[in-house]
Amino acid sequence: MKKNNGFIMIIVLGFSLAFSFIVLFFNYKTKKYIDTVMQHYKNFEMERICEVGFEIAKEILRCDKNNYDYPGEGWGRNRVYNIEDYDLEIIIKDENSKININKVIGEKGQVNQLLLDLLKNLFLICGYPSSLLDSLLDWIDEDNLERPAGAEYFYYSSLGFKNLPPNKKIKSLRELFLIKGYDKEVLEGEKDKRGILDFITIYSDDKININTCEKEILNAMGFKDEEVNLIMEERENKPLNEPFLIKTNREVFLKNKNLIKYSSNYFHVFIKVKSKEGDEKNIEGIIKKDKTLELIKRGIL
Repeated sequence: MKKNNGFIMIIVLGFSLAFSFIVLFFNYKTKKYIDTVMQHYKNFEMERICEVGFEIAKEILRCDKNNYDYPGEGWGRNRVYNIEDYDLEIIIKDENSKININKVIGEKGQVNQLLLDLLKNLFLICGYPSSLLDSLLDWIDEDNLERPAGAEYFYYSSLGFKNLPPNKKIKSLRELFLIKGYDKEVLEGEKDKRGILDFITIYSDDKININTCEKEILNAMGFKDEEVNLIMEERENKPLNEPFLIKTNREVFLKNKNLIKYSSNYFHVFIKVKSKEGDEKNIEGIIKKDKTLELIKRGIL
């Protein structure tokens, strides 16, 4: 009888342990499932607030109704909002402050010599050989004629790339890492040397807003360092105008007149959403400002 009681106790303990294990396993799976659902919900909420951020950015730009854009305006200030326990940060930068490399070659294959010369000067000012532009132009143009320092199908196929260059407009600046001569140092810079990516874009027209462009681009236009300092100081307080630029350096202004504009149509928006637990979501977008405001690109640019 005692043996039977002991056997029964062992069976009961075994069932109890098995049941406890099942309960613990079920609790673990349930908690994991709930955590997953909550994370998906949080991601959905953060995504929704990102969309709110883009709408706020549009409204900020919509309220800017004058015929100029310079750093001292309201759109140029970083903004932080608290929405439903999330911090929403919005940064708007002028994309017309950069050189659109896709505009160096026109729709009919013609070279925009003003933009090309500006890019050549910029490369030299940044400490990079202007001959790098040959491989960039070969990447964009529609022919297979290789420029002196350029690269076409034969070069890329020797590296194992069978469909390069695309011979069309660049769709993402990340493509540049595939182009002959464009390594991380050239594109992103190092230490005190700035990379080319700081000055170029594919999301604007063929003009440059002189109210917002970097000093290196002003130097590339031909303005001397002391003139660049005058321009930078002037536009901190008010937008530049033609008389001021003529007074600063008439020859340089007239040479670049067809490249210069004073307002912008393309803006780069940086959105960051942060939860109270510390989770973050970052996303970028390009807003085109014309008669309407349109988010023409969203995601990783």
